[in-house]
Amino acid sequence: MSISRTLGIDFGTSNCTAFAQDAQGRVVPIPLEGDETLLPTVVFAARGEDPDHVQPRRVAADQTFLSAARGGVVLFGSPALQAYIADPLSGTLVRSPKAFLGSDLPGGYVPVFTDVITRILVHIRQRAEAFTGATYTRAVVGRPVHYNGVLGARGDQQAISMMEAAVQAAGFAQWSFVAEPVAACLKFEQTLERETIVLVVDVGGGTTDCAVVRARPAGAGRRSRGQDVLGFSGDRVGGTDFDQSLAWNAFMPLFGRGLSTREGRPLPHGVLADAVSTRSVPAQVRFRGAGGEIAQLLRSVNDTVPIERLASLHREQNQHRLVRSAELAKIGLSDADSLRADLQYVEAGLGADVTRSVYEDACRQSLDKIESLVAEARQAAGVAPQLVFVTGGMGMSPPVRERLRRVLGAAVPVEKIGALTSVGAGLGVVAAQLDAGHDAFGA
Repeated sequence: MSISRTLGIDFGTSNCTAFAQDAQGRVVPIPLEGDETLLPTVVFAARGEDPDHVQPRRVAADQTFLSAARGGVVLFGSPALQAYIADPLSGTLVRSPKAFLGSDLPGGYVPVFTDVITRILVHIRQRAEAFTGATYTRAVVGRPVHYNGVLGARGDQQAISMMEAAVQAAGFAQWSFVAEPVAACLKFEQTLERETIVLVVDVGGGTTDCAVVRARPAGAGRRSRGQDVLGFSGDRVGGTDFDQSLAWNAFMPLFGRGLSTREGRPLPHGVLADAVSTRSVPAQVRFRGAGGEIAQLLRSVNDTVPIERLASLHREQNQHRLVRSAELAKIGLSDADSLRADLQYVEAGLGADVTRSVYEDACRQSLDKIESLVAEARQAAGVAPQLVFVTGGMGMSPPVRERLRRVLGAAVPVEKIGALTSVGAGLGVVAAQLDAGHDAFGA
């Protein structure tokens, strides 16, 4: 049989995956970094030197991602993370460019982000072609139910327009989008023995998407699947929100949160909130230019140590590393009741004791939103699920699992497989169907 000419691509908030048919007709993952099939969705714009090569790159610590991406070298994946860790001041890091697509982007950012996504998609296509020997002219790309952000429906349209432009520029003549929870269910239903009403809860890095789907063991052979999607919901809440909330609750008191001025007034928290808001372009632009504000805060307090740490965080541009420390603490608390987070990159010997109760308090608002999305999808479907399929990296977190169990009850079975790859694998299934001449979703 001929090798597939359609590539399934999950352009995720935390990682990208790609799936396609091999020469034997099997839907297989594509190695995207060496032998690894997960490509971290991280971008680092390394600044160039000044025109006369007199001043080093490090002098431009207030330079935005926009200007750095236009004038420097753009890295993505593991090389981007390595470059940032080696020298945060040599460029500007953006974790999860997908999370910005539906946002109110400042002027000039839309074409720059579109170009960055194009580069990643070109890399994915080239890796797939090298791995399978096929030439891919069509792509099936996952999308959240809603990209969201402050723009609402207009943000969704902006995101889709940017993704379409990037997919086309990456060399695909045809493309289509499939909702990510639906794609995940297409892979999962292959494990079922009978028709089942499945509630898919996809808790990813940036969004949570829910769908109630009539799953069929032989569903891949059906001509149309549109009527099998019974209800859905989605919002911009995911692993990054848990990380930022934990950083705010557990770390930011070390940087001035809760302090009072000499006059007894609460210290303004705007710059502290911007420091941990790493997926907000406006917040990161403000934090990069916050040197004067931090100096003013330093003059307004008696206890200067926390503000000096904040100044160090700003000076070395380590805010992404701080949120990453929160993410590592979140992961560690899956198996421990408490731990000490290492913050020595801010100050020698600095650390923060983090307990599971602190984490649960920090993420309560996000859990409430996920619970609301589950209820919304079930109400839209008008039918009770017989089984719940939880996917997405954050879906494996104990607080998320415990909340879902409490909401859904012990009588509904919960399945958890392929947390990081189920969406991509489902998109690969759709790609294989298209190559066989079956357009199940009007793609």
